[in-house]
Amino acid sequence: MSKWHPIKSAPRDRFVMLYVPNGQLETGPVTIGIYFPSEDEDRDARGRFKKQRPWWPADWSGWLGTDGDNSSSWCDPTHWMPMPDPPFAPGAR
Repeated sequence: MSKWHPIKSAPRDRFVMLYVPNGQLETGPVTIGIYFPSEDEDRDARGRFKKQRPWWPADWSGWLGTDGDNSSSWCDPTHWMPMPDPPFAPGAR
């Protein structure tokens, strides 16, 4: 079993398990997510918005997590871990 790592060390080029403890997602504190870089000119070099939008937190970090309505929501995770291997299905090889 993998251990949780600080979000600062998360890879930004693939899906990972995210720990979002602050109630931002309907699905609970653990979700699948990915870092979404943007070319939006309103963001600084770290991907954070320079000015606040009413529907985005001022401290938005660029992470998208799977939410309860089968869509993605911006979130501010604190930790991550690699995606687990898929289960073995007999006869699938």
